[in-house]
Amino acid sequence: MTKRWLRWLEHPAGLVLVLIGLTAPTVAGLLSPVRNGDIAWHLAMGRWIARNGTVPDAEAFTYTAAGAPMVAHEWLTQWLYWLWASAFGLAGLQWLHVAFGVVTVTLAFQCFRRAGAAPTLALFGTGWFLLLVEPRFQVRPQMLNPVLGIALFTLIFGGRGTISRRTQVWTGGGIALWANLHSGAALLPALLWGFVTVDFVQRRWTHRPPWPNEFGGGEARGVVTLAGIASLACLLTPNHVRLLPYLFESGQINAGRSAEWLSVLRYFQEPDTAPLIAAWCASLIACLLTCVLTVREGRRWAPAAVALACALAPVVSIRFVWLSFAPIAFVLGELSRALARLGDPPRARVLAAIGSVTLAVALAWTLRAPAVQAGPFFAPPNFPIASARMLDEVPLDGRVFARSEWGGLITWLLDERVPIFADGRWITIGDRVIKDAHIIATGRPRSLFLLDQWDIDVVVVERGWLNRDRLRAKRNRAWVRVFAGYNSEIWVRRGERGAGNREAFRRYYEAHGIPLDFRTGFRTHQAMRANPEWARAHGVSDRFVAHFLPGGRRSERGYVSSVPSAGAAED
Repeated sequence: MTKRWLRWLEHPAGLVLVLIGLTAPTVAGLLSPVRNGDIAWHLAMGRWIARNGTVPDAEAFTYTAAGAPMVAHEWLTQWLYWLWASAFGLAGLQWLHVAFGVVTVTLAFQCFRRAGAAPTLALFGTGWFLLLVEPRFQVRPQMLNPVLGIALFTLIFGGRGTISRRTQVWTGGGIALWANLHSGAALLPALLWGFVTVDFVQRRWTHRPPWPNEFGGGEARGVVTLAGIASLACLLTPNHVRLLPYLFESGQINAGRSAEWLSVLRYFQEPDTAPLIAAWCASLIACLLTCVLTVREGRRWAPAAVALACALAPVVSIRFVWLSFAPIAFVLGELSRALARLGDPPRARVLAAIGSVTLAVALAWTLRAPAVQAGPFFAPPNFPIASARMLDEVPLDGRVFARSEWGGLITWLLDERVPIFADGRWITIGDRVIKDAHIIATGRPRSLFLLDQWDIDVVVVERGWLNRDRLRAKRNRAWVRVFAGYNSEIWVRRGERGAGNREAFRRYYEAHGIPLDFRTGFRTHQAMRANPEWARAHGVSDRFVAHFLPGGRRSERGYVSSVPSAGAAED
């Protein structure tokens, strides 16, 4: 019975069914509404490249860094995104990333098979890998990293005894393509040079003869040539001379600000990431044990060093968790060799099959998460869709402020007509702008001072902004709220400076039959009574997402509230 069940599972049809089960949660997550705003400025940048026929070398979207030099490291991805979205819409962009996810799963399975793992072990490794990377699969250029990374890694380290000219050509071409798609391309040459360095040290230290089935056939010159080709492919790619420094600068400016740049160690207390943490700990421990056994057997150190470096990469940033396929492949390969010496007992294959099914169930559990749901492309609670629509409908003058997570969306939806304060390109914009944007968006006491310092005329912020007792009066003396939607509101200046913008809103609301008293500002219940159809179309209702809790404290997750009980005093 056991052998019959194993034969069915190891049949191509059985493998495909299990792979479909492993991939289903990834597909569901990618088809859910987008909650990261970076894709918006990627699309806007792609549109700019398509219109101008060149890659930008100076900042064009923000007034805080206008004209500053910039390096468009992902220009090819952005341009292709724009072409694809123009042809198939934003939903088509989601389905494109679904295809990336399916290709990643297939490549991971093939990588583990090329490492020597039996089909059931390869299925287990694929589920293990997906448990690590599934939360990081998003509609963003970074999804190309596992696709190209696994493909090139398998080509180079896939158990071949020699480095052929074909491997060198494919590696150079693949790195050159990857370097224009995402800055993660710098990681593979770094791993290759690490391989060369460790191998050189071992040869000098131990003087051992090479094993016949080792990568490169034990001949060091071919590995050095391959590392040099990969490095030149990165360095000679236009706009990518600063590719590796860009990664370090990104880590520095995002440290402590962006959750996705935090170390995996910072996620140990988060219940939502418990499966990821458990899978990462298992991969690290298994890799460490396998490395020790490999060294004790007198095997080559360099493959073990590369696998261990990839296993430890998430300690630097959780963005690098996709590199975990390398230690998993290393562990499964060594485990398969050990099982082969024992005669490949069926019991081990049965355990691997049970583990694969268990991982499929664990991945399917993510379907219960609130983030996995059908809806519009941009998740309404996370983005100021209604406020951006108002900026499009009402002609305003002056500078507009929006938090950096929203800036890209406003640029995208308003077709670059409104220069913004900041977006997700933090390195280009600079540390000072990002700090000031955070202070203003979170309603800190210096917010009003910074708005004057930056000469800002229009503010798009979350509901309940500066609603603390000691700040509310100062806010209301200088600013008036002219719109409040589901999760955001618009404020313009009082006094002579804001007269033009206030007049624009007065005319707009007068045309729609909505009362607006600038002494008290926009009131949601008055707008709902005066024009219910307009209110529904613009996300104005008696319920809204509030990120500022009563008393002024800010909650990143936010909560749904109703107008009479919480929110701005004007409601």
